[in-house]
Amino acid sequence: MKPVDLDRVFAYVAEHESRIHQIIRSLVEKPSGNPPGDTSEVAEVAASLLSSVGFKVELVKAGKGKVNVVGELNTGQQETILFNGHLDTVPVSESSEWSFDPFGAKVSGGWMYGRGVADDKGAVGCVITACEAIRKLGLIPRANVLIHAVCDEEVGSRLGTSYLVKRGYADKASYGYVTEASTSKNRIFVRNAMKGTAVLNVTVEGKPAHAANPYDGVNANLEMSKVLLAMSHLKFKHKRSRYLTPPTIAPGTILRGGDKDNVIPGKSNSTSDVRYLPGMTETSIKRDIDRIINQLRKRDRKLRLSYELEIGEHKAIEIGADQPVVRRARDIITKVTGYKPRVMGGYGATDASHLVLKGKVPTLVGLGPSDIDLGNMHGIDEKVSTARLMDFTKIYAGLMLSQ
Repeated sequence: MKPVDLDRVFAYVAEHESRIHQIIRSLVEKPSGNPPGDTSEVAEVAASLLSSVGFKVELVKAGKGKVNVVGELNTGQQETILFNGHLDTVPVSESSEWSFDPFGAKVSGGWMYGRGVADDKGAVGCVITACEAIRKLGLIPRANVLIHAVCDEEVGSRLGTSYLVKRGYADKASYGYVTEASTSKNRIFVRNAMKGTAVLNVTVEGKPAHAANPYDGVNANLEMSKVLLAMSHLKFKHKRSRYLTPPTIAPGTILRGGDKDNVIPGKSNSTSDVRYLPGMTETSIKRDIDRIINQLRKRDRKLRLSYELEIGEHKAIEIGADQPVVRRARDIITKVTGYKPRVMGGYGATDASHLVLKGKVPTLVGLGPSDIDLGNMHGIDEKVSTARLMDFTKIYAGLMLSQ
């Protein structure tokens, strides 16, 4: 694509900034908090927008209220570029504490506020706006364009991206971009790696007794507290990653124990979040957990403990910085921003793992406007920079036109 064509697209996007906001607002106005994760209404909006700019669109229903949008624009090219973003969000809690309507996508002070503006409806809106700009200017993408606007990402994507990949909807893709956060303190980076997710479920058995005679029993909650405190000092053995921070465990993100205030709890259950690096396995993670548990058992012979480690749907992956999907992203970001972006991992998990590991599609873990430091994703007053929305609409258009 000639530089003059990119300039035309960039100028068009800049002149129609309000259209970016309008499209994103139309998505945010349709609540899709997960759970329950009903994307029926927002999927209809996304499908209508894509149809209006020439895409062949299919609504793929994976379950009750679990609707994915698959849009395809065949330009007769050999390569197919895939953009993957999700339409479900985390639920809105404490809406009275928000400064703006969570479903209003209000613009104020250079930010757009609302549930999903950062994660991930804002980015999906930018992709759609980029397609609209290309269409309005009468330009043809240099690759076939495939868009997945999915459900279920917030709970592992079993009915979202994973569902689509298993049924062949990504088979045509030559490479892809997941439109998750890749901005840090207002500076764009290329997100090429991610940690995997796992859940550690621990059960401690105690001995119930009357609380008036606490020493007649064994308080399972107190025993569990020893376990969680020990886990907080767990250091996983791992090969250092060039792009990611060390693996982590967040002990006791969920804790349940006890039935009544005057009964010594006889059982306690905890859930802990584990984030692991590429190269780590279920076996190696368990080995490190067992090391801590064995130390505890030596100090407390009465400890009755069992655990299960559940490796999540989002597996750890890393895409080499020399891969074309990375280079193309860096090149177009440089054209849009004037600086060469860093390649780094960020944090959190995305649907890229499904595309890379199951679909065999080279895919960036994240390329999107949400700011991992400033966007307050999943929190009150979730927000995204309107300047970054502009940048990424240009970036997505540029990727379609510059292959």
